[in-house]
Amino acid sequence: MAQDGRSTGSASKDRLRWISRYWNVGVGGGALVAVLAFTIVPPWQEYVGAAALVAAFAALAILIDIRVELDQDVAARTATAHPSMRTARGDITTRLAHAIRHGGESTEILIIGGRIRTITDILRDVADQVATSPGKHRRIALKIATMSPSYLEELRLPGEATEAHQRERNRSYAATVRAAGVELRAIAQRLAADGHKITVTVVEYHDVPAYYCFLIDRKELFWGLFTWDRRDADLVGPANPCYFMTAKHADFNSMYDGLSNRFALLEARYGTEPPGEAAPVQQPKSPRRRPPRQRPAAGVAEADTAEELAP
Repeated sequence: MAQDGRSTGSASKDRLRWISRYWNVGVGGGALVAVLAFTIVPPWQEYVGAAALVAAFAALAILIDIRVELDQDVAARTATAHPSMRTARGDITTRLAHAIRHGGESTEILIIGGRIRTITDILRDVADQVATSPGKHRRIALKIATMSPSYLEELRLPGEATEAHQRERNRSYAATVRAAGVELRAIAQRLAADGHKITVTVVEYHDVPAYYCFLIDRKELFWGLFTWDRRDADLVGPANPCYFMTAKHADFNSMYDGLSNRFALLEARYGTEPPGEAAPVQQPKSPRRRPPRQRPAAGVAEADTAEELAP
């Protein structure tokens, strides 16, 4: 019943979207028909001027729409640069949610990150948007590559920060990655609760990242570079510029193929881990206990009872 309500609401939005896009064409066509009719029928000729004015306004609105479409097409063919991943967060969230709600029958999203704290925040926002307007149920393959927590704990970079400082900081980073894995499972469960069939693949790689990226169903991509901060002896990622590109860009296919190939390499080299699940711990076997010694029945000697219980 709830799903029927969601489908009706989605259809209503589609109709409103269509009306908002083509209203000027309808008004312009109606006004031109009115001009012809008023010209032919003598009693109505006094209304020709008003009908022509309406037709002119409709034509102007159509020209404005065409200009906007052309500008958007030019923008789609140009790589856009955001100051950082954090400032691009709203754009990334909107495009990920749109791909899940309005993509094909199946949607693949590939993400490569470092410590994935900002990425997890973005995916939480995506789940919130999808929950408010889920759209059609789809198959979603969400694949995420992140630095391994164990690798982070042992990582030491050259720079001015002391080894002790790096040790404590990287332990905190590792805890953040482990917590992000747990939250990824919760996000997947939220999307599954809305009827989507979602699979989550997490790759924990043991290497220093060179870039981060969001590859959205071979239609759009965001990416940026990781840089080395000598003073803090740390890696900087989300604070660096974040670039956006659509499939209309001339270099889109080469960029998309290169980044997705990098993910495939990480997956083939390091394997996958279920998000939020630790390796099973083998419990030690409890020692074998002898049966409790029974008190001898009345009239039976202690030695006879002990002999019967002996192995």
